[in-house]
Amino acid sequence: MVSPTAIADIKAAISSGVVFRPEEIIRLNALGLRYDYSKSNADMRIMPRVAWLGDVAFREPTVGHEIWMYDAAEIFDLDDAETRVKVRAYCLATPPLELPPMTEGI
Repeated sequence: MVSPTAIADIKAAISSGVVFRPEEIIRLNALGLRYDYSKSNADMRIMPRVAWLGDVAFREPTVGHEIWMYDAAEIFDLDDAETRVKVRAYCLATPPLELPPMTEGI
């Protein structure tokens, strides 16, 4: 997520000659997000981000998704780009608790 407040402040500073390291921009964005969200009553940081492709929702990866992908690497050839994309897409289109267990039957 990108903070509109941070974008405006960073652009203003750059136009006045300030040079930022990537780490500084990331930190300013994090501070900007805290500021932006403190102005609203709803805390949107607890909501997962979702991208839609047609009728399929790709969720922001959770720790559960990452663990499942780690286990999937033991079963699938994730060095093959097509297989990696398909397995990752399946993983992110499925809620973590609905992903099939990767250890059963091994």
